[in-house]
Order: sequence, then C-alpha cells, then structure tokens
Amino acid sequence: MNVKTNAAADGKPVPGWKLERYLLGELPEGEMEAIRAVEASDGALRGRIDALRADNAALLARYPLKIAPAGGNGIAGKRAAGSEQAPRSRDWRRFQGGPSPRSPASRSS
Repeated sequence: MNVKTNAAADGKPVPGWKLERYLLGELPEGEMEAIRAVEASDGALRGRIDALRADNAALLARYPLKIAPAGGNGIAGKRAAGSEQAPRSRDWRRFQGGPSPRSPASRSS
C-alpha cells in the first residue's frame, strides 16, 4: 500500500468493498496489517474508514439486531421437539424441464 496516496501497491485506490471487509476483520492478516499501517498515517483513508464506521453504526441503530430467545421458542424449536410435521418434499423435476408427476403429460403413459 502506498501511504501517500491511500492506494494499494499497484497505485489504485483501496476499493470500498475491501474497506468493508477490513472493518469486519475478513481480510487476510497481511492485508489487515497493511491497511492498519496506511490508516495510521493517511488522513484520507482514515476519513473513509471513519465514515464507513459511522454509517455502520447508524444502520445498526436504525435496524438493531434481534436475537432469537434461548430455549427454541421458534419454528426450529418446535420441529426439534417433534410437535410439527417435517416439511413436505418438493417435486424438483418440474424445475429441470421434465414433466411433473401431477401433469397430464405424465399420466398419459
């Protein structure tokens, strides 16, 4: 990364998707360290990262995470307890271009 231009070694600016992944900790450690080093010395990159952090915080404030209650009160908990029938299997042949067992074409043979 080029410290002076807020860019990667190839001279291109750091793309937004890479900064998002940086904030989520999803980049390889070498890339994380490189962005940390540039962030510490480049005000423009630090400004972009701070803006993304603020935007993420605003989104989480507006749409807070809802965590399912412990104890399986949802559908998955009911299925695990056996109080609800398993979902019916679907006839995937109709999506593969073949006739469905319920179609008239399949009954004529």
